[in-house]
Amino acid sequence: MFYYLEPGDRIVVNKRTSQILAVGTITSEGYEYLEHLPEYKHVVHVKWDEEFTPVSIPEPKYWAFKTVYELSEKDVKKWLGDFETKTTKEETVVPSVSFSEKEDIFFKRMNKVLERKGQCILYGPPGTEKTYSARRFIEWSFSQLGLEQSNEYYEICTFHPSYSYEDFIEAFKPTSTKQRQVSFQLENGIFKRFCEKAKKNRQVPHYFIIDELNRGNIPKIFGELITMLEKDKRNVEILLPQSKEFFSIPENVYIIATMNTSDRSIKLMDAALKRRYAFIECLPNYDVIDELSFSPSDVLLKINQKLVEKGGRYRQIGQSYFMQNGEQYTTIEELKEMFEFEIIPC
Repeated sequence: MFYYLEPGDRIVVNKRTSQILAVGTITSEGYEYLEHLPEYKHVVHVKWDEEFTPVSIPEPKYWAFKTVYELSEKDVKKWLGDFETKTTKEETVVPSVSFSEKEDIFFKRMNKVLERKGQCILYGPPGTEKTYSARRFIEWSFSQLGLEQSNEYYEICTFHPSYSYEDFIEAFKPTSTKQRQVSFQLENGIFKRFCEKAKKNRQVPHYFIIDELNRGNIPKIFGELITMLEKDKRNVEILLPQSKEFFSIPENVYIIATMNTSDRSIKLMDAALKRRYAFIECLPNYDVIDELSFSPSDVLLKINQKLVEKGGRYRQIGQSYFMQNGEQYTTIEELKEMFEFEIIPC
């Protein structure tokens, strides 16, 4: 729970089980590992409420058994009363999202590609954080527009061998009636529903992420919509074969797909489909795992050099093997376990 605290979350600090010492708010820095500290190196940055004075409370018995505990709104109001209500209304912190210089350069390039093509594929070895980069790009995009990111503006699905046109676009599916008879009812698929939602708010970009694109039968899943992917075909209506309804992909829908290249699946993609996508390569990032007394990035580099030598450049692995929850492993024991249970079996 400590690692998953986010900017804007409220913090209550207790002394034993009968006193609240301080109240604060997680700042935009969030969690950080500070090597220079003699102990308690795992840190969450907090802005403390200076007006708060310690208060005594009835002893919650469970506090003796937990270090970090999620409090109910009812308990907080009971203990802190008007102070917490006033603070949360008047001093709400809006989380600010920060991006590194490398991320900013990468996302600007990605944005140009999407504006030109309408969709792109992030491809590269497994573990190079392609799906994470897609999500981060959406955060970056909305920050550039000065808008707050909302779940209603993006959707994610994962292709697999059993995924079909009926899941993606539409299908007549069986349902039971009150008379216990079977009838067939039209159900919209995830992409069709998303496009219909995007049409209601055309001023805001909507992003559709397809994870593991190459694991599905792409021509079968997209069907006649492959033609509509082209940028100049947006808003052009086609007649869907099952519902006999007209449908179009709006110009404010952008598709970001991810693809592992360990099986060289790009070469197996249909030429017509490849022409409709822009391809952005994601290679291992050695900089984000180079913060120990020895260099994990050197270890990863040597592994990848050998993999390239034996199986080609697409057999490499990414930096996420050396990371958890967005942070690199910090102990030799963690690295040993990662090698034993993740890298060696692969």
